[in-house]
Amino acid sequence: MCRILIYEYETVGHDWQLEMSKSPRHLVCGALTALTLLSLISSTAHADLFEDGVSATYTAFRTAVSYLRTGNAGLASLDLAEASDEWDAISASAKNETPTAYAKDPALKETLDEVSLLLRKTLALAESGEAKQAYKTILPVRGLIYDLRQRNGQRVYADCITDMNAVMDEMYIYRHNPPDFNNADVLSHTSKVQTQYRKVLEECITMAPASYSENPEFIRLTQGTKQSTEIMAEAIKAKNAASYISILRELRSFDRIIFFKFGS
Repeated sequence: MCRILIYEYETVGHDWQLEMSKSPRHLVCGALTALTLLSLISSTAHADLFEDGVSATYTAFRTAVSYLRTGNAGLASLDLAEASDEWDAISASAKNETPTAYAKDPALKETLDEVSLLLRKTLALAESGEAKQAYKTILPVRGLIYDLRQRNGQRVYADCITDMNAVMDEMYIYRHNPPDFNNADVLSHTSKVQTQYRKVLEECITMAPASYSENPEFIRLTQGTKQSTEIMAEAIKAKNAASYISILRELRSFDRIIFFKFGS
């Protein structure tokens, strides 16, 4: 039975140097341990490549959605092609060797195939100049990727932005239906979603990558959003529906810009 060995590792590029006892038994144990270590390193690297691929797909997806919203199918098709190629590559890799975090997900293959199909359909529509239909077709991709991560215990910055946008959607029901603050249920609901939105926003700021946290535009947008939530809280407290609607429109603009420019 092998006893525990202590190794000292020194990394130069991708080379590993191992120092260990030279007795035959220890060499065998060392070799077995090294093989286990290499297997773990390979598994981790594979998982990282999968997550990087999902993120790359999602980034291209966001840009494509932005173009499709404005009817620019031509530019959208470039990002859709990139997203489709990236997703197909990680799908093939994941089906060959399932990333550890997703190993117990029976719906993994179905989700991979569904996203792949939607991206291909949307690309075909965009290349045909059908921006409106392409926009409708691609929208479910966001939820599919979000659900894939959530049910496997994975959460990244992009998911936080999705949560923030979802709270905004709930809040935006009052845009064309001004809240009746004399109604206790409405007053409670508007207050609750405003508080929830501010909480998720703070979480997203904390989770943001360093390149965003140091970006002047990201700082301006998130600080502006914070200030808007504070003004909204005052409007709710004062039961001022007109002020609430005005700040809601402003918040919606911040919310969308953050998604399209800094959503992943």
